[in-house]
Formats: sequence, C-alpha cells, structure tokens
Amino acid sequence: MYQLSATLGAWVEAQIGAPITETRINDSGWSNLVIEINRAWVLRLPKALSDRHSETPWLAESALELGILQALGPRLAGVALPQPLANSLAMPVAPDKASAPSPQPGLLYPRLPGMGMSPAQLTDDNLEFARDLGRVLAAIHGTRPQFQGLEAYPYGDGDFWTSLWPMAIRQLSQEALKLAEHYFRDAHERGLDGRQLKPVLCHGDFGPANLLLKEACSQSPPRLGAVLDFSDCCLQDPALDFAPLLRRAGKVFGQQLLASYRQHLGETAWQALEPASLFDRCEFQARRKALFVLWYGDKYGFHSQGSQDFFRSSFSRG
Repeated sequence: MYQLSATLGAWVEAQIGAPITETRINDSGWSNLVIEINRAWVLRLPKALSDRHSETPWLAESALELGILQALGPRLAGVALPQPLANSLAMPVAPDKASAPSPQPGLLYPRLPGMGMSPAQLTDDNLEFARDLGRVLAAIHGTRPQFQGLEAYPYGDGDFWTSLWPMAIRQLSQEALKLAEHYFRDAHERGLDGRQLKPVLCHGDFGPANLLLKEACSQSPPRLGAVLDFSDCCLQDPALDFAPLLRRAGKVFGQQLLASYRQHLGETAWQALEPASLFDRCEFQARRKALFVLWYGDKYGFHSQGSQDFFRSSFSRG
C-alpha cells in the first residue's frame, strides 16, 4: 500500500473523518499523482517535476482548476465533476522536512462513481453517448468567465518550430520528416492551428482516460457520467477537445456528437468556429499534441508509446 507522509496522512484523515485503511496509486499521468483512498476519496497531487535538461522545477496549478470546476458545475446537468474540499488548497503536500520546497497544492475530492471508457465505445451503436459528449463540450466551450492564468498554448510554447519541431527530427526517418515538415508548414499557412479563431475555454485532454460512463447493466447503452481532470484547461481552438474523440469515432457517432454540440452551442457560435475546416483542425491538433507528449516526455521522463506510434504513423506512406 502506498504510504502518504505522516503530515499529509494526518491531514487527509482529518478531512475525511476516517482513518486511511487502503490506498491505490495511479502514476500514469503527465503532471499529477492520483491516489485513491479507502475506495471513496481521490487525492490528486502535482508531481514536483524537474526539467531533465535545465533542472528547472515545474508544478501544476490547482487554484485555477478549482475555479473552473466551480464555474462549470451548474452548467453540466447530469454529468458529475470532481468536487474538491474547500481545504484542498491548504493541504500540507510538502515532505515532513521543514527545509523542503513546498509544491503547489493538490486536490482532495469524493471519488466519482462510474466506469472507465475505452475508444471502442465511440461507435455508431452508441449515439446517446455521442449526444452526451456534444452537450458537455458545448457547455465547456460556451463558458465565458475570465480565468486568470489560462494559457493559449498549453502544449509547448507558441513557437512550434523552436519548441516542438526538434523532437520530430528525433522521431522520424528522413522521408517521414519531409512529409511532416510539409504538413505542419502547410497547416500553419492554412490557419489550421486555430490562431485566427476566437479561442474558447477547452478541457485540454477530453479523451477516454478522463471520461467515466454511468454504471448500468450490461444491456444498457453507455451514457456519460463524469468528466475528470481539468488541469490542462486552456484557451484554444475547440478542435483541441474534439480531436481525441473524432479521430477514433465512427462516422455516424461523430455526426451525432457535432449535431448535439451545434444544437446546444447555438448557430451563431457554431458558425464562428468555422465548421468547414473543423476536421482538418482536429487532425492538426491530434498530431501537434502527440508531438508535445514526446517533447514533454523528454523533458520530464514521461513516456507514451501510443503518442509515439500515432505520430510516426501519421507520416508513414504505409
């Protein structure tokens, strides 16, 4: 069983009003350590990462995410979000040594009910699920409050060729690299990076890993039950959130998702996101994010075989 520090463990027990009897750890995320406590609570701590090349520390933001969750909660009827305890931002995350640097606070919240989903459920048989996703994305993208600290370029900085492109050089063969360079230069010239659009609030990682299905009998079609982890929220092209879904979804599933989104967002806002280029922008966002994951992994020691395979296959003639 994963052991919390004495200070943090005592704090958690005081918050949940019970002794810690069981912990399960999920260390697979980019920037957060997720600990399930007593099968009833989730403690999410930012990883105190260091840039492997410059030793510069990097830490996740929690206060920003908390504000976004509070704003979105009333807008997502029937879909649960994490509800962190008010004291989450004051938890003693640092080790017990007084001299240790204190990282950004994490979040402690009741575990959300639901089942994990897989890309295999983005099929044309599950159209109610598609409509759920469209409604929720419309609510997120239609949220207008100003959140201080939101960034426009969460996946590497704004200079693609300086920040991310060197990683592509290391990943691809000479033939594939030529295809990739042509693709990204053409995409930027055509505005597929979305910089000409008015950015909206995006979840930033709206894929299967952060979506829970409602628990139901095996004969029931899947329905969206909860959305997790808003730590990658940003101001970006809505295509960023569509990309993890539409590139995996069946054709009719994708059509229903977008029809639901359009209905709940409204026609004016729908036309403003330039739907004619949406699928091309989704492809750009998917490829750019895969490259970011590889860049991030090189900096902080995170590895994603799936991102590596997807990025390489994107520029393979096979």
